[in-house]
Amino acid sequence: MKRAIISLLLAAVFSATVLSGCDNGGSDSQETTADINATTAEPTTVNPEEDKETNLAALHTFDAENGDEFAGVWKITGGSGSQLESFVFLLDGHNKSSMVLGNMGFMSNYKLGTDENGKPTFETHFYYGLEGVYNYKFSQDKSSVTLTNTKTDDESVLERVEDYNFIPDYPDDPQLDPQLYGAWMSENGDSYYFDKYGIMYNNSFDSQFTFMTYSVEDGEITAEYTAQDKETDSYKYSLTPDKLTLNGMEYSRIAASELK
Repeated sequence: MKRAIISLLLAAVFSATVLSGCDNGGSDSQETTADINATTAEPTTVNPEEDKETNLAALHTFDAENGDEFAGVWKITGGSGSQLESFVFLLDGHNKSSMVLGNMGFMSNYKLGTDENGKPTFETHFYYGLEGVYNYKFSQDKSSVTLTNTKTDDESVLERVEDYNFIPDYPDDPQLDPQLYGAWMSENGDSYYFDKYGIMYNNSFDSQFTFMTYSVEDGEITAEYTAQDKETDSYKYSLTPDKLTLNGMEYSRIAASELK
């Protein structure tokens, strides 16, 4: 699908243009990335047939009340990574981070700590834009923060983004299939959600998410979203009461409250 191709292209392009100024190679970096991306899943006790709706806006947002100064949406406006002018970075206040381009987000974790000198550190791994461990200093009003990479001494200036929305507008009069409504997940953790107003959501193995508009005709779903440009994906599908086959992959119905 195009979204997978876009992900690979973005990784290749930005690895070449941004990582040339970053040190993220070697086994130590790989172990840190593995540690920081560790997640655990909790089972649900909710009946999927009775839990088919969710608040999409609550899936990827931030908690501004828990005391984490980094919680919010940020844009790199100066220094290393500032060429990524189309990206924003979502830090949820609970150690989850996302780099978002249009309706697509690339997911990682972040953590706060201190270095050997007792200075506060911020760490996240996207391989471009924000990659590694940083010392940091907030502005007095907390509207900006300067990050200094502890390996390269490169600085990045981030400013808060007050108005953001990763979800596209509802389409006008979409043709929909009520049997699709709700959430679905494959055995390996790829999940989809279809609402009754024409918005479709995919969480791809907790590494990438996409919000799309969709319509249905003759056993095919047409989905539209924005990355660098407007994109369109197509999915052949078939349904039984509790199984969805999407482009040859089988999904089971889950409770919408399980989505993330």
